[in-house]
Amino acid sequence: MSRFYKEERQFSFPQNLPGIPGFPGGGFPPQPPTQPPGGPGQPPMQPPTLPPTYIPQQSQAYSTLAIAPGSLRLCLFRWTYVWLSNGDQFWIWPFSVRQQTVTFFRHIPFFGYTLGGLDTRRIAYFICTA
Repeated sequence: MSRFYKEERQFSFPQNLPGIPGFPGGGFPPQPPTQPPGGPGQPPMQPPTLPPTYIPQQSQAYSTLAIAPGSLRLCLFRWTYVWLSNGDQFWIWPFSVRQQTVTFFRHIPFFGYTLGGLDTRRIAYFICTA
């Protein structure tokens, strides 16, 4: 665990990243690609860009209490800002969402990209970039 982010847990790369089923409904961003940029069966590539430098307004974010936690799949392979229930907040690049876990890259200044994982029940709000 990082001394800066108590809720972060490290996970190993999954060996198989299955396709992501579509998500019906309006008001959400377009669907993400169904295969990770690294190709089927390979670990995903790191994000192509650094995270945005701004902090989004929480009032525009989706609450995990108001929508299904699986809706985080809409943010796969995009920079996503998360607010945790303990007050921590940061940018992630999610590449896998399972039943109760999101696995992601995260950029730490001066250290580069790290892998992380969170229990989706710890995420209070999130918003992903277009």
